[in-house]
Amino acid sequence: MECGVIQLGDGIGAAIALRLAEAGAGVVVHYHTAAERAEAVAAGIRERGGEAFTLGADLAEEGGIRGLLQELEERGALPDGVVNVAARQDVTAFAGIDAEEWRGLMATNLAGVFLITACESLTHC
Repeated sequence: MECGVIQLGDGIGAAIALRLAEAGAGVVVHYHTAAERAEAVAAGIRERGGEAFTLGADLAEEGGIRGLLQELEERGALPDGVVNVAARQDVTAFAGIDAEEWRGLMATNLAGVFLITACESLTHC
């Protein structure tokens, strides 16, 4: 069983990835910009005898999702399940958020979740 953990970092996503690996799942550790943190999580899984590798992609864009899924398909590692903990949290007072920042937040926190869920089967992307 393969399971993708989407954009994890150090917190809950990392804990989920480790727990899935302990349960016997192969884990695909996704990152957008934090390649070193993702690789550290994957290395921790491998050190414990699990299977894990990392892939980077911008999930706020359909092209990034398509590329991620295409690479997974080429590796024979399309996930049986996806745990999506991707989120962007800008530390800006609401009154100070401009339209561009708002679109970026919505692209990651809403559209990205929808797109990865819809595209996961490769039939809607």
